[in-house]
Amino acid sequence: MAVVKPNPTLATFVGGAVGVVLLVIGLVTLARTGLPTDSFTDPVTTVGPFDRTPLMGILEVIVGLLVVGAGAGADRSSLTGFGLVALVFGLVWVIEPGAFSELLGVGRETAALYLLLAVASLLAGVFGRPSGYQERIIER
Repeated sequence: MAVVKPNPTLATFVGGAVGVVLLVIGLVTLARTGLPTDSFTDPVTTVGPFDRTPLMGILEVIVGLLVVGAGAGADRSSLTGFGLVALVFGLVWVIEPGAFSELLGVGRETAALYLLLAVASLLAGVFGRPSGYQERIIER
């Protein structure tokens, strides 16, 4: 008797975890700053070690939802794409920690976070097994 058992992929776990981190940071930012009516860059709040403006909170909620969706669908190519974009922003913020600081409220802490998320996403996207993979257990 053959039993077909679908396996969750690395992309599912990493995409879910990365998306949840971004959603939590983004939603806590918006809970603290409120939805802006006159300025997307004021006030600045701190979420853990990260400074954030309402605009950065909104961006992280949107990106978090997209990454959770990619993880739920085990979409390795989307996770790889997110990893590459996160790598670019992480590197820019390492090289120029003040870049976008007034607009988004980000600094070196955000650079470290995005580099970590980039590595995790790229590893899962590039080296994860395809989502159609199924384990077959044959009992005799």
